[in-house]
Amino acid sequence: MAIDQKFKTGEAVVLNSGGPTMTVVRYDPIDGDEVVCQWFYKEKLETKAFHQDVLRKHEPLSFFSV
Repeated sequence: MAIDQKFKTGEAVVLNSGGPTMTVVRYDPIDGDEVVCQWFYKEKLETKAFHQDVLRKHEPLSFFSV
C-alpha cells in the first residue's frame, strides 16, 4: 500500500507541538511515513526521523498578519 507523502524534499516543517524549524531531507525508504528532517542546534547539524503525522508545514509569521 502506498503512503500519501504530505511533504516534499526541501520543505520547512515543525513539530505539531512546536520546536525548531526543520528541513525535510527525504522519506525513509523502509518506513514510508517516516520523514527524515535536519536542523541546526548551536551550530551542530541534527538529523532525526519523525512520523509525518506529528509534523506540519512551517508558516512564517508576517508583519501583515492579523
